[in-house]
Amino acid sequence: MLSYGRIFYSSGRDRAALFARPTGATAHSPYKMPFWPLPPILALGSLGYIFTQQTGPLLKVTLITIAIGLLYWLIVILPQHGRAWNLRQAAVDEAA
Repeated sequence: MLSYGRIFYSSGRDRAALFARPTGATAHSPYKMPFWPLPPILALGSLGYIFTQQTGPLLKVTLITIAIGLLYWLIVILPQHGRAWNLRQAAVDEAA
């Protein structure tokens, strides 16, 4: 069975796929998902089913892990105001 963490991550990816195109966030992207919005809707439905089949202890472990990650983000990442995610000398791929 899938862990709750994987379900949480996958559902976030699928929700992003659903809402990115209507908001124009992917307007300049060279890739357009075929049959959109059917794949993310099917994936979210499947994840919802999987979520209902998991046990209570797995849910507790996942929620604790998510809480730890959120606390780390609040204490370490958020106070840096965007500096934590910027590469100072990002490598540019010349082949692309």
